[in-house]
Amino acid sequence: MARRKIIYYDEVTSTNEVAKLLVSRQVEDGTVVVAETQTAGKGRLGKVWNSPRGVGIWLSIILYPPIETSEMSKLGLIASIAMCNTLQEITDQHIKIKWPNDLVLNEKKICGILCELVSIGDKKSAIIVGIGVNVNTSVFEDNLPYASSLFLECGVTFDRKQIIDKFVPLFENMYNKFLEYKTFEVFLDEYKNLCLNLGKVAYIQNKDKQYVANIISINNNGNLVVKDEEEKVFEIFSGEVSIRGIYGYT
Repeated sequence: MARRKIIYYDEVTSTNEVAKLLVSRQVEDGTVVVAETQTAGKGRLGKVWNSPRGVGIWLSIILYPPIETSEMSKLGLIASIAMCNTLQEITDQHIKIKWPNDLVLNEKKICGILCELVSIGDKKSAIIVGIGVNVNTSVFEDNLPYASSLFLECGVTFDRKQIIDKFVPLFENMYNKFLEYKTFEVFLDEYKNLCLNLGKVAYIQNKDKQYVANIISINNNGNLVVKDEEEKVFEIFSGEVSIRGIYGYT
C-alpha cells in the first residue's frame, strides 16, 4: 500500500461509487475517499446504509493487491480487525466483530464494511474497501432496531478525524503484512478473539433457505465452520449468507 492520499468530499452518492470512478482514472494504490454524507450508501447483500451529514465516517480505500481475486475478500476481515482495535482504543469499550465484518457494541451494529471488486483489464482487479461507522448519530429510523452509534452507546461525542487517523495507518500495516505472508492465518487468532459468533447458535439465511446451526470455528480462509441440526459440518462464505442470533442481532 503506497503512501496514502486522502480525498475529501462534501456529498457523494456512495464513497464506493466514487472510488470506482477513481479506479477508472488510475488513481494510486492506497487512496482513501472520505465524505461528509452519502445519498445512496451501500451495505452488504444489497442493503442501504444511512449516512447522515457530519456524524459518521463514510470512507473507501482503493487497493491494487497483487493477489488472486479469490483472496481479496479477506481484506474485509482484516479491515474489521483494524477498525475494531481502533474503536476499542478510542472508546475503551468491548467492541466485537459479528462475522464477517460488522462491528457491534452492546449487541447493536455500529459499523459495516463492504468490499467490491473492480476489473481493470488484463485479468487484474482493484478492490474497494468501503467502511461506514456510526460515530455521533443520535437518531435512527424505527426500521433499524439493531443500529446504534458510539455516541448513543457511550454517551459522549467522538472526534471522527481522530478515528480515521488511527485506523488508516493500522489497516495499512496489516494490509502490507497480509501481502507479505499471503495468508489470513497470521490474523486468525486475533480475529477469533474479537468475533462474537463463535460457540453460538444462529439463524443462517442463504438466499431463500433459513436454518439453525452451531457456529464451531473460523478457518484459515475466514469462512465459518458450522454444524446444522442434522450434525452435518460444513463451511459458509461471507458473500452468500446473513447471520442472525436466535435471540436477536448477535
